[in-house]
Amino acid sequence: MSEFWNLLWLPLCIGGAVFVLVAALAPLEALTWWAGWSSQPAPDTPLPTVSARADLASAYVVYLSGVAAIDPSGMHPKEKAFLDGLETAMSDTTVVRDVFAYSATNNSLTGERALSRMWQRINALSVKRGKRITDWAGLGLVILRNLTQILVSADSRYGPIFSFGVAKGIAERLQYHGYVFGARAPVILLGYSGGGQVAVGSAPYVAQILRRPVWVIGIGGVYSDDKGILFVEHLYQLTGTRDYTWRLGDICFPGHWRIFPHSAWNRARRQGLVSFINMGPMKHTLKGDYFSRSAKLPDGQTHAAKTIATIAELVAHAQTQAQVASDAKG
Repeated sequence: MSEFWNLLWLPLCIGGAVFVLVAALAPLEALTWWAGWSSQPAPDTPLPTVSARADLASAYVVYLSGVAAIDPSGMHPKEKAFLDGLETAMSDTTVVRDVFAYSATNNSLTGERALSRMWQRINALSVKRGKRITDWAGLGLVILRNLTQILVSADSRYGPIFSFGVAKGIAERLQYHGYVFGARAPVILLGYSGGGQVAVGSAPYVAQILRRPVWVIGIGGVYSDDKGILFVEHLYQLTGTRDYTWRLGDICFPGHWRIFPHSAWNRARRQGLVSFINMGPMKHTLKGDYFSRSAKLPDGQTHAAKTIATIAELVAHAQTQAQVASDAKG
């Protein structure tokens, strides 16, 4: 046993040191952007006034992927098929899928950044072999990097800057895809895994920019005790009985614990702002997850079909609520 630990302690120490270093540097991207020191548009840059399309959808769903995301344009085929199915099921709804959740400037890992060549190589291997990431070392690097951005989002010091940047990127892509500011069409942030935290953190700023309420749907979402939860119109959390990852928020963030009743998370739950929807025996990722087209529920429905139908129903409910609120205002 002692020989085992003698072999293991060095990799553990190196891994821990790498994590600490990456975590310490994680806020720099958002901070340099906020200070105007990066090549990305400054925080006070006006939103573009030209959209690619002028058709107004009845609802807009903004998809924020999980921590294994590298570039929205090169997402895993299973995710792409799921979003295609979602658009088909909601023909009057626009699904925005070109927002990178783990950057305050919507700059994907393969975009303009110092290590872009490394990320491009990892992404190329993923696309070439038809899997999310075939190189487990590459997968670990991507998850580590994006995980630290989730921690930035959850940090009360840097989170507001990061979340505002993400919100600005969301507003820009919404406008690009035809959203008209002041429209009745509801905006729903659809966050998978760590994308759920980013959605909750950015939702208040999206609502301020659009001057409209924002809904959040989490697919196995993981959340901190972000105060943004108090400003969403409603958070719908889709959970699978075989998905244990989403419970990390309850374990890792003290604001979820019952001994802190005045935390933002617990206040939101008491106010009825959070609903949990049981999706049956679905896993967080890989075979049998929420996007699986081969795994089936006891009633014969595929996991992907069930997830799509549930989200479509929630979006329709948000549309009704938005319409009622708009009519009430006159």
